[in-house]
Amino acid sequence: FLELYPTASIMVADEQNFHTHNRRKFVAQAALNDPDAIVITHSAFGRIGMSDEFSKAFLNKQLDEWKAVLDEADKGERVTVKQIERRIEQLENKLKAITESKKDKVLSFEELGVDRLYVDEGHEFRKLEFPTNRASIKGIDPSGSQRAMDLMMKVHYLRGINPGRALVMASGTPITNTMGELYTVQRFFQPAQLDEDGDNSFDAWANHYGEVVDGLEQNAAGGYETVSRFAKFINVPELMSRVRSFMDILTSQQLGDLVVRPDVDG
Repeated sequence: FLELYPTASIMVADEQNFHTHNRRKFVAQAALNDPDAIVITHSAFGRIGMSDEFSKAFLNKQLDEWKAVLDEADKGERVTVKQIERRIEQLENKLKAITESKKDKVLSFEELGVDRLYVDEGHEFRKLEFPTNRASIKGIDPSGSQRAMDLMMKVHYLRGINPGRALVMASGTPITNTMGELYTVQRFFQPAQLDEDGDNSFDAWANHYGEVVDGLEQNAAGGYETVSRFAKFINVPELMSRVRSFMDILTSQQLGDLVVRPDVDG
């Protein structure tokens, strides 16, 4: 950061500054001194909570989305219904526990005066939960992490005060395990585009850009069985035009022009 902006005022939340006893002091100083940037670890960033009012409003919206999916769910799919009901119960418990949260309450994230987030190793936040009626299909994992939900909540807030300029991410592996991770990336960067396309729910997005493929897979007993898996992209040109509107992609060859890679023996 200093190479780009040599005269910038930067605060760094290292182990000493963000130790339990110094954390409140550091956050208060950050809000008071109005630095150009704060460099902070993922875990420390997660300790700075949103205000209770914003958190409740955000979680209530999530709760409404899951209840809508439950209303549309095929009641014959007992596994899917149980998963949705379990998630609704978890969200309701979160709402009840907000006032007992362990996150620092000396200052909320809103009071820090942050206007943009630069997130390195962005794939650490790829597990963003979503409601779906397809949870029983392999290759679709609707569960999420608290880390990703916390970031989404903060991005949602920043997008409200600084539209289109809230988030920058960097990652060498934006998509790692499931196709649904690309949907998560789009939710972080272009929710308005998803709304415009009618793809603001995962099931709508999956119908538009994904295909369930049947194939033989080995089971635990060593035999083979036919398994349905969400494993193929369709409408790829349209999908890539959406993704490339916010994602800059460097190929291996391009990276080779920036760094010196050692030769491999043999």
